[in-house]
Amino acid sequence: MLTHIAPTKEKAIEEYSKLTNKTKVFTDGSCTNGQVGAAAVLYIDNRQVSALRFHLGPAEEHTVFEAEVVGLILAAHLLTTSHEVTFPAVILIDNQAAIQASEHPAAKSGHYLCLHFRTLLRKVLSENKVTRQDVTVQWIAGHRDIKGNEDADREAKRAALNGNDASPKTDLPKCLHKKLPVGASAVKQKNKTELMALWKRQWTKSKRYAHLMHIDPSAPSKKFMKAIGYLPKSKAGTMYQMCSGHIALNKHLHRIGRSDTPSCLQCNSGAQEMVHHMLYKCTRYDRERHVLRNKLRRDALSTPYLLANKDRMQETLKFVEVTGRLIALSGEGLIA
Repeated sequence: MLTHIAPTKEKAIEEYSKLTNKTKVFTDGSCTNGQVGAAAVLYIDNRQVSALRFHLGPAEEHTVFEAEVVGLILAAHLLTTSHEVTFPAVILIDNQAAIQASEHPAAKSGHYLCLHFRTLLRKVLSENKVTRQDVTVQWIAGHRDIKGNEDADREAKRAALNGNDASPKTDLPKCLHKKLPVGASAVKQKNKTELMALWKRQWTKSKRYAHLMHIDPSAPSKKFMKAIGYLPKSKAGTMYQMCSGHIALNKHLHRIGRSDTPSCLQCNSGAQEMVHHMLYKCTRYDRERHVLRNKLRRDALSTPYLLANKDRMQETLKFVEVTGRLIALSGEGLIA
């Protein structure tokens, strides 16, 4: 078996248009309405000859990757059972991961299906007395109005939506006569989704929910971690502390017994020294604040922009550094 993946979708379409193979098998996997299905459609001389469909089960138990590989299994079975098949033949699939896995199966969830595919393919080669160069698994760009690909997509959705619409067991290879084992990846994904939902429910009951929602409405999510991911650890820590309010300003220091007063001693206004006061109110930093506002304009008045926007964080950190307020406490500068 040969495999081929074009560098771009445009190149894949160009290469497909130049195919001269009389035998083509289009395959696809689909997750529709929480159900997973797979299909393969056999074309001889640009004419649909037959199709196979297989219903894997609910998305909580199976992944689209599994369905894509099952599509390859169905394709190999069609090459074995149809008397109209000629070689060289090509199997066309719009999933690159499935192609790569079929070439180099690994000990990962769903990859046992790749071994079934390779076994069936060896049967195809043996029974038809052809070599591995006579069957190619080739990537084709999906949703580009290629009839065979659209037919495979439609049949895969049909298999997913209704298990009773799957092909009869007698038409399927033996490895698909029984219900497939539950996929570990699908179970992990389901568990992850449930944990995220639980995390969000618990987060809305937190005392800190209202405060952080004003800064980052997407929380809890990976958005903030991605935003600070490019920063050195010390700078990322400063941004997180400014968002949480657990930072070396007098309000927090007084709460943990490290300051005699929660008030700002920089401007002696009597206001509590907290992040909001430092960013917007403290008269000690009027000049530094003026520079920040000239740089960011309207964004300098928005806490979400100053504390949670990736493109604005560096300016916020520069403002904090030039005030000198946190440098003396941390012992190092914030900006390289």
